[in-house]
Amino acid sequence: MEKNNFRKIATITLFESAVQWYCFLLYGTAAGTVFNKVFFSQTGNGTTALILSYMSFAIGYIAGPFGAIFFGHIGDRKGRKVTMYASLLMMGISTSIIGILPPAASAGVGVVIVLQLMRLAQCFGRGGTWGWRIPFLAAIILTLIVIRQKGEMMETEDYKKAQAKLEAEEAEGKKHKVGFIPMVKGYWKTLLLGCGTRWVDGTFYNIFIVWILSYCINWLGMPLIQTYIITIIACIFKIPFTLFGGWCAQKLGNTRTFVIGALASAVLSIPTLKVIELSKGNLAITIIGIVLGWSIAYNLIWAVISSLWSSYFETEVRYSGISFVYHVPSFLVAGMVPTICTLLINYGKGDTIYVGIYSTVVALISAACALALKARHDRGEK
Repeated sequence: MEKNNFRKIATITLFESAVQWYCFLLYGTAAGTVFNKVFFSQTGNGTTALILSYMSFAIGYIAGPFGAIFFGHIGDRKGRKVTMYASLLMMGISTSIIGILPPAASAGVGVVIVLQLMRLAQCFGRGGTWGWRIPFLAAIILTLIVIRQKGEMMETEDYKKAQAKLEAEEAEGKKHKVGFIPMVKGYWKTLLLGCGTRWVDGTFYNIFIVWILSYCINWLGMPLIQTYIITIIACIFKIPFTLFGGWCAQKLGNTRTFVIGALASAVLSIPTLKVIELSKGNLAITIIGIVLGWSIAYNLIWAVISSLWSSYFETEVRYSGISFVYHVPSFLVAGMVPTICTLLINYGKGDTIYVGIYSTVVALISAACALALKARHDRGEK
């Protein structure tokens, strides 16, 4: 692949990923800070409204596995462009519609149903004050920009070769099974262990970026605007440490980098949550806690997790395999995390120790799954 073409693909892919995560992060952020008041305040109980808001966030993950199966199969058979157009448009449109929904107090329960349908569409596509609406409405503009740019991107050479081989076999009358079912039959042990590595990713993201915002507001008394500042700064720090994770992967390999990140996350989980708890709402100290627990340690995981998964699937089933590992367990390992943490923090009356124990155990399990995957791969097992 020519260097200029590689740089173009890398740039467009980066922008596409940013748009997808922009859409996804918006809902998670709003679920813990805005939606409980705008769409679920009719319950009359703050904790119940927050749990319902987080459940609307979690239920969306149910659509993820269906999107993974649907787009994964098409991606392996027809190429990535078709799935990219469909998934990006679905995410962009559904996210923008959320931005114009009226409050439940004036529109009734019907608006909650529409909200949930848009959340389902958002996840399927992905495999307070009126001001919160602006980022949601901006999603469609960003989506159209990235679709226009990525339309020029070529398929990878590996995929072209696999597609040519498939077409040649079909022309000779041979049946070559590609897609979801063959992938499950041939790689089921890899899929299970891969889902185990997904657990730390879904848990730490949803603790430190989604759930922590409602904790800061409801238990530490921080103003809403400060929670958004926390998210922005944490994501800014994420960038260099993701790049650092990529550098580590080149030197140490994907598995070692992932395991180091998972173990570091396990070690830092309880202390960083305690730092946030004991900050008593101090913005600077809270930011330090989140940067240490998420922006640094977690991003060693995030930097390598996709390449880790892709190395365990042949080209013919790679799209389906990665989609399965990421989306199928998402409801339990990611979507339910804010709700679980809300219940744990209420049980502990504001003490973060139970959330810390929960996240520590998850990180250790994911590290073990990554090591087991590497051992199977070294033995030539699928």
